[in-house]
This record gives sequence, C-alpha cells and structure tokens, in this order.
Amino acid sequence: MLTEVKQNLDENSIMPEIKQKLLELITVFAQKFPNISLDKLSKRLSTVKIVMTGKYEKKNIIDYDVKQNKIGLSRQAILKDDTDIDHILMMAILAMISSSYDYYGFNDNDQLHAFNKGLTNMLASFTVGNESENSHNEEEYYATNMLANIVGIDTLLNAYFTNNSEMLLNRMNLIDPRLTKDIITSLNYISAQKESGVEKPNFELYDNNVIGSLAELSLKQVSKGENITDIETFWLSIPQDFDLNDGHDSKRLKEISAHYIQAARNLSTKIMELESSPIKAR
Repeated sequence: MLTEVKQNLDENSIMPEIKQKLLELITVFAQKFPNISLDKLSKRLSTVKIVMTGKYEKKNIIDYDVKQNKIGLSRQAILKDDTDIDHILMMAILAMISSSYDYYGFNDNDQLHAFNKGLTNMLASFTVGNESENSHNEEEYYATNMLANIVGIDTLLNAYFTNNSEMLLNRMNLIDPRLTKDIITSLNYISAQKESGVEKPNFELYDNNVIGSLAELSLKQVSKGENITDIETFWLSIPQDFDLNDGHDSKRLKEISAHYIQAARNLSTKIMELESSPIKAR
C-alpha cells in the first residue's frame, strides 16, 4: 500500500521536501496502525493542496477542507520556532485517512466537531508526539481523553475511521442523553469561540459543563454496573506531564489540570459512596 501512496504523492506538484516529510509520517502511521486502510489517503495525495492561512481567517493551527482536498496551515503558527511541524502534518494526514465525502472522522453534520478535533490531536500525539511548547486544542484534547475512558478508546477509533458518528452518540446516549447533549453543545461552543478568535472564551462553561459533566457521565455508567474503566485507570488517564507543579507557563493548562483532577477526586468519592451503599450491596 505504501508503494501506491508514494506513486500518488509523486504525481503532486507540491515541494519535494514536503512530499518526503509526508511519506515519512505516513510510514510511521502505517507501522503503528497496520490494520487501518490507507485507500482514502492514497487517492487524495495526488491532488491535495497545501495553503497558508492569514491572521483574519479561522484561528485553527490547521484545517482540512475535505471537499476541496486542501490543507490550510496557520502562517503565524508555522513561523514560530516552537511549532512541531510533524505533529501538525500528522493531523492533516489523519484527516485524509479518515475522510468521507464532505467530512472526516466522526464529524458528520459538524455535530461532533470538537471531539473530532480532540481525537485527531490525540492520535497525532500518539503517532509522532508533540514537542510544541504552546499546545493547541487543549480543551478538546482533554475532554476527548476523558471520553475515551468512558466509552472506550476502541469505540472512538472505530467511529473515527469508519465515519460513524452514531456509534459514538449511541454509546453516550445509552448512559445519559441529557448529559451527552450538554457536553457536546458546550464543547462545540467553546471550540467555535476559540476558532473565531474570541479573546476570552467561556472557560467556566467548559470546566463545569464539559469536564464536570464528563465526570458525572462516568459516574452514571458506574452506577449502572457497566464494565468501564476503574478509578485507578481514570487517574492514570491524566497525562503525566500535565501537573500543576511542573512549572508549565500556560495558565490555561493549569486551570484545566485543576478541574480535571478535581473531577477525578469527586468521581472517586462518589464511587466509594456507591460501593458502600445498601442498594449497591444488594
């Protein structure tokens, strides 16, 4: 399959250096995900365009327009010394691998836009790492991390690579449809604010209606007696380099960390209460 990928990439008129970098990254992906088809990616590589976006366009560090088969890179971000180009290009590759006719991943009708961004970021980090000093999509990333521990990473990956939003929505709705709607709506709202360049997004809404509600969704699943991640694994899901005491310069990352950890503590307390309750004992 990589031979066909290279042939299609060679047909493209983009710079040879970019072709070589893309081929290197695709090879790494194929090694880590040998069972994921590269057919959609291969077909798009011969005609994909890469353009630079200006400061007045969306604030995403990268965008992939599925219909136009065009990768948009933020000019401001690319010119920064601390930007991890491999990570950014891997996000574009993932979008092409998981592309459908007019969307990629599980973002059908734009209803799971923020979670889709979060998982793309997570997969890129898993595949090639992320050495950027200034992170991006922080809120989407950590919300998706928590969701993976609720519905299972297999569910997320299957939904993403088969363009099946219903698979993920049905899994969440099975636990609690009200919480599911609130989480998705709130996270999409915050993500849209950030993309539009709002100076002060409503992070209080994120901390309460996304992080807090995801913890509650996890508790709901525990209370139903379903086989989910135990509390020790939930704690381990908090990235090891995401510590309030690690000296990270980003105030926002520290705020998310605090709410992330508090959500885990609250969940731990409620689970212990549930385990000791007479109803649970019966």
